[in-house]
Amino acid sequence: MRTLKENNTPNLQNELLQPTITKQPDSQKSHICFFRYSLSPLYDFWERLQVSHCGQYSVERMLALDEYCQRVSITRILGVCFLFPLGPLLVVSFTEFLPLQPAENGAFANYVFWIRHTLIGIILIVCAMAQAKVWIPEMKLTMTQIVVVASGSAIVYTTLNILIADLWVFPIPFLIVAGAPLLFSIWAIASRIALGAHPLNGIQDGKLRGRRFLLLTSVHAALLGIYPVYQALFLAVDGALQLLVTALMPVLNLALKNLQTAWGSHLQDSLPEVIVFTCDVFGTIYSVLCMHSANSMKMVMVIVALNVFVLVLTLYGMNRRSRIARMSRSYHVGKPSLTLKNIDDSRPFDSLVKSTVNLLQVPGLLDATELREIRLLSGMQHKLSEENTTLMASLGPRSVYDSERRTSKRVTMSQIKSQYATVAIEGRKLSFSHFVVPPPPRSKIFRRLQAAVIVVPMVQSRFKRKHRGRLVSLQSFHHDSDESNTDTFRRLSLKPLKSLNLPSSVTPTVQQTLQLLFNNEYLGLIAYTQCFVPVIYLMYMPFLQSMPNHVYYPTHYRYFGNAHEFNQRMSVIAALAALQFAVLITLQVFVTKRFGVSTIYQVAFVLENQFLFLQGRLLIWLIFAVQSTLVHYGADFTFKFAWVTSS
Repeated sequence: MRTLKENNTPNLQNELLQPTITKQPDSQKSHICFFRYSLSPLYDFWERLQVSHCGQYSVERMLALDEYCQRVSITRILGVCFLFPLGPLLVVSFTEFLPLQPAENGAFANYVFWIRHTLIGIILIVCAMAQAKVWIPEMKLTMTQIVVVASGSAIVYTTLNILIADLWVFPIPFLIVAGAPLLFSIWAIASRIALGAHPLNGIQDGKLRGRRFLLLTSVHAALLGIYPVYQALFLAVDGALQLLVTALMPVLNLALKNLQTAWGSHLQDSLPEVIVFTCDVFGTIYSVLCMHSANSMKMVMVIVALNVFVLVLTLYGMNRRSRIARMSRSYHVGKPSLTLKNIDDSRPFDSLVKSTVNLLQVPGLLDATELREIRLLSGMQHKLSEENTTLMASLGPRSVYDSERRTSKRVTMSQIKSQYATVAIEGRKLSFSHFVVPPPPRSKIFRRLQAAVIVVPMVQSRFKRKHRGRLVSLQSFHHDSDESNTDTFRRLSLKPLKSLNLPSSVTPTVQQTLQLLFNNEYLGLIAYTQCFVPVIYLMYMPFLQSMPNHVYYPTHYRYFGNAHEFNQRMSVIAALAALQFAVLITLQVFVTKRFGVSTIYQVAFVLENQFLFLQGRLLIWLIFAVQSTLVHYGADFTFKFAWVTSS
């Protein structure tokens, strides 16, 4: 049981203090420089655009992850990661067993297509409503209601599509995209009839959460139009322009991720899987679709290089933001008296959790102004052991932590990114020593003025944040160096600052640990997504190639004319999958060694605990990506629509 020994509480409180940092790292070693010019401003700007660090774990989720890592074997972990995509892949493959007729035969002759169209509509609405139930579990929504609403909406939608096709033209141009507003309208009306006018009455923050769900759904709906346009743009160009369009994909994903983060901040520590299984999954699917059209190893190298570049920069920031947490873990591993159970050296994550829990049990050591930023409960409830349930029950009544499961606090993206930025999290303020300064001028008066301009704002900034207890001794301002003849101000302006050996808050240790877990989950899910999506494609395309319906996919059929060309294009996708798998393994090894956290375990933890939610989300994107290129849906990326003019 994770409790402190009562008879040793005073001594343990002293031991629980974060280890003393005797000297700040030299700026040339700790910050990115290029030809003696600091790139920190550029990195800070880049980080400001990212969302990988915009959040932190709750204590409940951290404990649930700890239990999962202790009870689950590596065999099960690998099984979860390898088998997770098979469910959606089987559903998509099943639709190809329904034989289609040529679109030229007309709408009524293709009755099998309309049956398939209805089944797909039912699946999509069921998945969407199931996600609403996951996000708002208090809502009175049964599985029977979900099936009734989905079936009714899909049947009405298909009936209207048949009517439009009969009166106008078949296939309806880009039906799967152009028909989305009509489907959403029918779905909204059916939901109102089945659930009533106010289904969220009596639910805590029901209106806010319902509105946020609709906003996030609108982002997902926007993807249905954005990525096909991207694919059409890619197919319209060739050569070097295709490489340029490929480089636009990360920019497009970044904009959509920021939008989702702004509207999904209430999801708290569940935000990474929502973002990754929307933007990254969908974006990777379309990257693979574009790549099989280009059939270029150069394209593979460009995509992998972009992914690795973003990953390295993110790991750099994660390393800076977890400095105190890593030192604290190493400090506590060397003090077995801090826990009743010895820490297993083979489980580095075990020591990370134990040291963090020990700090949480002594809130007197934490900064009172920041205790409310540490959340106890996760946005989605986790099943904990009796031991951890007792621990959570003991932490809750202290009224010093944020013990609300749902939050109605509205925060802007600027506030989120300022709160979790590297400068705010890493435990020390950036000062002049992080930037390469030009050689000091010869004028001694000018040197004093320059030092005053630099030092005064730096000291003032230390009073604004959590390090108010770390006051610089007044003697340091008039004690000259014995090693040189320079005056005090010049010495301060040219040498890194030294931190004082004074007791300080350990809140950064807890916060950095919780944010480290959030960062690693986000990175792990992205690396896993970029690896398994090409694998899904490699498994699905040979199956589609063997089915009679493959002739109705003009985008695929055009590039897979013979067996040699098919194998050649598949080898390009296989190379992409192999390289992304190598990136995932490298990430696992580096993160485990550097931070004491297993990326693979954390990915499997998310996939298994949010299994139905993530399966439904993956199924939605796979269905859309595959069906959108079917000729019966009017997919024509040349935008000529020859069948419309001929009719």
